[in-house]
Amino acid sequence: MERELTYAAVYHPEFIGDEWQLVDHPTVRPLQNGDPTLGWEGDVRLAVYLFKPTKRFVLWRLEHDNEYRPVAQLPEDAELTFALINKLIRRLIEIDQRRGANPLDVVEGEMARRANDLARIRQDRISDFADKLHFGLAHSHLPGVDVTRPRQVSSRR
Repeated sequence: MERELTYAAVYHPEFIGDEWQLVDHPTVRPLQNGDPTLGWEGDVRLAVYLFKPTKRFVLWRLEHDNEYRPVAQLPEDAELTFALINKLIRRLIEIDQRRGANPLDVVEGEMARRANDLARIRQDRISDFADKLHFGLAHSHLPGVDVTRPRQVSSRR
C-alpha cells in the first residue's frame, strides 16, 4: 500500500452541521503535529470532533477523496487527556500499514516510472515510424533506393 501525498496544511471546518464541533486543544495537537517520544510523525488529515448529542469524541481523517471517515471513537464521557491521546497514538502506530514510508522515495519512484513509460512510448513511436517508412520506400519503386532491411544488431553480449 502506498502512502498518498499529504498537503502541508489542511483546514478542518470548526463545525460540521449543528452536531459536530472541532476540538482544538493542546492535548489533541500531537495527533496532527506528531510526537517524537512515541515515534509518531503526525498526520495533518486527522481531526477530533465532539458529537454534541452524546458528548462523545470521534477521531476523523480527511481522506484523499476529500471525504471524512471515522478512525476511532473514544469512550462516552471520556476526557481528552495526554494519556488518552498517547494511548490513541500508540494504537494508530500499531495499525498503520504504511509506517516508514518516505514521501521522497514515492515521488522519485513515480518520476522514474513515468520517465521509463515515456521512453518506452517514444521508442514505440520511432519503431512504428521506421516500419512505415520502410514499407513506403519498399513499395515506391524509386530507382537507386536500396530498401533491404539492415540486420538487427543484438545488444546482448
